[in-house]
Amino acid sequence: MDKLMVTLVLLLWLHEGFAEGATPTTGLLPVTISRSEWQLPRSGELLLQKEELRQLMQQLAQVGGVLLMRYPGGDEGVFWAGQLESWLIALGLSRQRMRLLAGVQGNSGMNSDEFITLERIKE
Repeated sequence: MDKLMVTLVLLLWLHEGFAEGATPTTGLLPVTISRSEWQLPRSGELLLQKEELRQLMQQLAQVGGVLLMRYPGGDEGVFWAGQLESWLIALGLSRQRMRLLAGVQGNSGMNSDEFITLERIKE
């Protein structure tokens, strides 16, 4: 019986039944785009082949919220974030629904200069 209750609570949480005032809340892990992935030739179609990014974009369209982009600081990081922002706008996400945050140290142990993370937050 306890396992059933835990499962139900988890399902409600993932569907944001309990998370109305929480930030961030997605049910999805943040999407990570590495510098090496970004250096490959890009198109909107290729970006959406990254399953996690496709799911994040679908969730933003269906559920709403704001995209938080954490990117490396410095000129290169600003340039990289600007390029990605432009692609996301081309894929249909409005600039008003994005928040960019520079120079954030990642908790994953990866070098934060080597990746951008994207996640949906409530605002």
